[in-house]
Amino acid sequence: MKKYYKSNILILIIIVYAILGCDSDINDSQIQNPYIKYTYITTRDGKKLDFAIVAPETLNNENGNPVLIAFPPGDQTSDEVEWTLDNYLIRQSIQRNWIVVSPMQMDGKKYFEGAENYIPELFDWVEDNYSVENSKYHISGISNGGKSAFRIAIKFRKRCSSLLVFPGIIHSSNEYAMLDSLMGIPVHMYVGEYETQAWISVMDSIKTVLDDLGVYNQYITFPGDGHVITSLTSKMLFDTLDSFRTNLK
Repeated sequence: MKKYYKSNILILIIIVYAILGCDSDINDSQIQNPYIKYTYITTRDGKKLDFAIVAPETLNNENGNPVLIAFPPGDQTSDEVEWTLDNYLIRQSIQRNWIVVSPMQMDGKKYFEGAENYIPELFDWVEDNYSVENSKYHISGISNGGKSAFRIAIKFRKRCSSLLVFPGIIHSSNEYAMLDSLMGIPVHMYVGEYETQAWISVMDSIKTVLDDLGVYNQYITFPGDGHVITSLTSKMLFDTLDSFRTNLK
């Protein structure tokens, strides 16, 4: 009887330990997505530019690989980078053999507050390490990342293939006069139906200016969504991005 009792206790301890151990593994927030690699470059003036990169296992070294530079929202920290990749980009980018590069803020500055001046060095690093399709980059961003995306596409237009923001606006009214630099690349702007009026007003104005300039653009509203467009899927985004590639060929 005692042996039977001790045996049951031992089995119970093993089961409890196993359950707790499994839960510990599942809930470990420190486990990083294995598809995301974090690295950095040292800029020519000695600053550190941190970024995440998602690269497919199969690379096209003959014709080049499509590359998306994705600017995260908020303070553009590693948390926002990972959130953007996990929620919108990583699944389809891997399936469709896209390279995705997502930079983090530099010295507390976002990529419309001065950090954007270092993006050409990031472009150069990508080209030094990968074959880039058409030697140009697709640019995207969410919220503050959308502001960054506009700034980069305007400032470095010759190195950009397309611009997609969800949502995104220009950071300064002075940039209205610079929107003509987007001529020749497709511009897509996505916004939630319940976005704040301030953001909608600016996006409406950008649409008007782009139309007047003859810049090809699409401006799409997602019903039921707010600032975070939850109904926008990774498939929808990469369907659009792949259509940009098709039209460039």
